[in-house]
Amino acid sequence: MASSGEDLSSDGDSTPAAIRNSLPPCSRAQSVGDTEVAAIGQLAFLRHLTLAQLPSILTGSGLVSIGLQCQQLQSLSLANLGMMGKVVYMSALSDMLKHCKRLKDLRLEQPYFSANTQFFQALSQCSALQRLCLVSRSGTLQPEAVLAFMARCLHVVVCHMFTGESLATCKSLQQTLLRSFQAERPALNVVIFPLLHEGLTDVIRDVPMVHLDEITLFKSRVAEEPPNLWW
Repeated sequence: MASSGEDLSSDGDSTPAAIRNSLPPCSRAQSVGDTEVAAIGQLAFLRHLTLAQLPSILTGSGLVSIGLQCQQLQSLSLANLGMMGKVVYMSALSDMLKHCKRLKDLRLEQPYFSANTQFFQALSQCSALQRLCLVSRSGTLQPEAVLAFMARCLHVVVCHMFTGESLATCKSLQQTLLRSFQAERPALNVVIFPLLHEGLTDVIRDVPMVHLDEITLFKSRVAEEPPNLWW
């Protein structure tokens, strides 16, 4: 189940169309609900998980089971779960994150996502977290909550948020984060920018390629040639 990537693109000069061309879920995805997601919790040694385009998610209760039982989980990507007009799994996600002590990468792609105090307080308990990317058309964020989260999670070196907030709000938060934390985290990469802004292409072009492919765009590696294949 692959993420749509909100139409962000690292190739050429194409402007990110920001969710306008997101693909509908496949027929099999329609039958995957909370019970089926909960069953993933039986994979006790699971390290990487992607859940995307699952419209039958009603509450996200299966996420809690995964958080409790999959204690080795290191990377998590969630995209377009449940009905698109509402984030139905916020409470369950908060409960899940409290148990993800080894989580290093978190990518969330969901319209109308509210990155509020409740979310960041739960995320702050992921003490090993290193990279965070939030992509949300019409989404909101609370700057004070972001700052408190960054102060608690000392290993975070990538913080990317593309939401529905104004350019002024995004720039102010980005500057504050860099001013507050870059001296003690030289590798810190912060990008806070409106998802639908015409300047998004230029902004993401400056992101280090490893982060751009692995967390920002969540580039697929299917059928990709392994490095150093021909020498």
